[in-house]
Amino acid sequence: MVPSFAGFYLQGDDLIVSLTNMNDAQDAGAAVRQAIAELFPNNSNPRASNSRIVSHSVKYSFRQLRGWRDQIETMLFQVPIPASIDLDEVHNQVAIGLPGGSRAPEVTAAIARLAVPSEAVRIEATGWDVPDDTLLTDRVRPLRGGLEVIGEISPDTFSLCTLGFSAVYSGVSVALTNSHCTSQMYGDDSPSSTWYQ
Repeated sequence: MVPSFAGFYLQGDDLIVSLTNMNDAQDAGAAVRQAIAELFPNNSNPRASNSRIVSHSVKYSFRQLRGWRDQIETMLFQVPIPASIDLDEVHNQVAIGLPGGSRAPEVTAAIARLAVPSEAVRIEATGWDVPDDTLLTDRVRPLRGGLEVIGEISPDTFSLCTLGFSAVYSGVSVALTNSHCTSQMYGDDSPSSTWYQ
């Protein structure tokens, strides 16, 4: 991959490719087109496959953000602090979600000790605070993102995964989880599997 690559995302009809060095725009665009062609063969996602590529200049590369994310994630697990963490390619930051915003000063101080630039990190309050005596494997109602769920993929195959969120889609109650947990990558898994929490 191109060293200055910092991620890509769809914005309207454009595929935005972020780079720390705009001289790499042509190579990065070609690499992203190739990755999309492999991920969505036979033009199975025409929006991504046919979008115009627009290069965007950012401060931090994907490798830098990933390295900082990994350091922060290790620190969060050692403390331990319940949190979500991800790379936000749109804002060129490591995004950290803290339940109810709790412990933000403690996390901010720990990140400073790791020598991660403060502008490379965003801490947000998530919608719910997990009581100290609650495990993510406990039965919790209403269902919330981050809980452990179990999917019966086939009569003899089960998958442990993390609930993303629940929603109503076209009048049907649905839940979103990671595609690697399901029987069908990037698609509707409801006809073939049953999920429990």
